[in-house]
Amino acid sequence: MLQLCHQLVPLGFTFTFVNTHHNHQRLLQSAFNLMRTCHPIRMIFVEGGCPPEHHAHSSTIKGAFGAAQNMREQVEQLLPSIMEDKPVDFILADILFSWASITANNFGLPWVCFWSASAATCACFLHYAELSQQGTTHISIAGKQDGEVPVIENIPGLPPTSLNDVPKVWDEAGKLSVEFLKSFNLAVHQASFLLINTFSELEGQADANYRPDKSKEELGEQELVSRPNLFREDKTCLEWLDKQASSSVLFISFGSISARTELQLEELARGVEASGCPLLWVRRPDNSLDFTLGQQLSDAHQHGNGLIVPWAPQLEVLSHPAIGCFVTHCGWNSVLESVTLGVPMLCWADMGKRMCNQRFVVQVWKCGLDMVPNTKARYKQLIDNAVLIVRDDIEKSIRCLMEEEKGASIRTRVAKLRDVAISTFRSFDLHFHHFVQAMQHSGLHSK
Repeated sequence: MLQLCHQLVPLGFTFTFVNTHHNHQRLLQSAFNLMRTCHPIRMIFVEGGCPPEHHAHSSTIKGAFGAAQNMREQVEQLLPSIMEDKPVDFILADILFSWASITANNFGLPWVCFWSASAATCACFLHYAELSQQGTTHISIAGKQDGEVPVIENIPGLPPTSLNDVPKVWDEAGKLSVEFLKSFNLAVHQASFLLINTFSELEGQADANYRPDKSKEELGEQELVSRPNLFREDKTCLEWLDKQASSSVLFISFGSISARTELQLEELARGVEASGCPLLWVRRPDNSLDFTLGQQLSDAHQHGNGLIVPWAPQLEVLSHPAIGCFVTHCGWNSVLESVTLGVPMLCWADMGKRMCNQRFVVQVWKCGLDMVPNTKARYKQLIDNAVLIVRDDIEKSIRCLMEEEKGASIRTRVAKLRDVAISTFRSFDLHFHHFVQAMQHSGLHSK
C-alpha cells in the first residue's frame, strides 16, 4: 500500500497514510533513509489493529480481517481532524478494511479499494462469497484420514483446483467464514475503484472474471523499486553475493510474518548444507524461537559458503546474477518479484493465499518446484500445519532445481515469463493514468 502511494504521488496525488502504532514505529525505524528520499507522505497512526504478540496470526485470513476491524472506530474519529487540515477527496484502503465503504459514505467520500494479493485468490474469495449468499454454510473437507483432497471445478477463471490450493475461509468443521466473505464481496462490488496488484499476461483469466462492469485497474510490478520494510535491511549481503559464482546461491526468505518450527529450520539447514550450494538466509530479528541457525551449519558454510542476515534488500538480492534459486513462502510480492526478475522458486507455502500462489507457480506457470513432496503431506499441512519436510527431501528438491534437467526447463520458463513481465512495464503507466483520469474526472486527486 505504501509503495502504491509513492508511485501515485508524482501523478498529482497527496496522501495521509494511517497505520497502527506498532507498524508506524517499525517503518520509521527500518526505512528512515528510504522515507527521506521518497516522495513526502504524511505518516500518522492509530492504536488498535493486531497486537505485536499476535502478529504471526495476522497472516491468516481470520486474523488479518479481525485486526482490520479493530481500527475502524479510531480511524473514523481521526478523519475530521485530517479533513480540517486539508480537504480529503477519497479513501484508499485494502479490501480487508471493508468498513471503509461505510466510513467513506458517511463522510461523503468515494472509496478506492486495493487488493495487494493475486487475482486468483480474489476469485476464490468471491466464489465462496457467492456460495455463502446462496445459502451454503459448510464445505466438504473430507479426506483428512486418507489424504484424498476435494477438487473445486467451478471457480471462474481458474482451472480445476485442489482444496489445498485455495485460501482457507472455513473452520475445522468446514463452516464458512460468512462475515468475512460478505465483507469481501461488498468491498469488491461497491468500491468506486478497484486496484489489483497483478497484470493480465500473468493472470488474465482470473482477472477478467469479476467486476467486469466496474472501474478496475491492474498494477503489477510497475517499477522495480524497493518497497518500505518493517525491518532494517543488511546490505552487506550484496558485497558477499559479488564474490559468488553466477546462478549458484540459494536465497532463503520466508517474509515478514511466515514462520517455521525450530525442528523444521534445523532440517532445512541440514538439507541445504548437504546440497553443497552457497546460501543467503534471511533470519528475521523478531523470531522468538530458540533455534540458532549458525549452530546447524558447518564451518565451511558459515565462512565463505553461507551468510545469515536479519533482513535483506530482497529486490536487490533477486536482481543479483549470483542468485540461482529463491526458497520462498510464496507471498504474492515475493512471487511477482521473482517472476519479474527471472528467478526460479522452490515453493514452501504454509497457509491461506500463499497456497494458491504456490499452485500457480508450480503447476500453471511452471517456474518453480513444490517443497512439500506429495498431496497427502500437503493436505496434512493444510489441516494442522504439522508437516515436517526432512533434510533428504530438501536436498533432493534443491539439487533438482539447481542441477537437473527439470530445473533447466524451469529456468527457461521463468526467463520467458521475465521477458513477458518486462514487455508489460510500458503498459503500467497507462493503467495508472486511467486511474488518475478517473479520479480527476470526479475531482479526486488527494487522500
